[in-house]
Amino acid sequence: MKKRKAVVWGCSKLLEFYLKQHANNTFEAVIDSYYAKDFFNGLPVIRPDAVPSYKEATIIIFAISSRAIQAIISQLQHHGRALGENVFLYSDL
Repeated sequence: MKKRKAVVWGCSKLLEFYLKQHANNTFEAVIDSYYAKDFFNGLPVIRPDAVPSYKEATIIIFAISSRAIQAIISQLQHHGRALGENVFLYSDL
């Protein structure tokens, strides 16, 4: 069975820590609205408007604050994404 692609959301310290502990991650990119650089710990940074380009990918949210998580989930719902189906929180890994 082919492993599903994964994209993460949030250039956070939490993601940075995860990437250091799991060098064999299979993430394709990281979505972030505010990060100013093109790469975050080796992952290309894309903007939320690129989400439709990754329709086959699972999205894992690495945001820390509940307000940020709610805002991200709201944006993803506009793209037809649903928490627990093709969107997961880091804590669910």
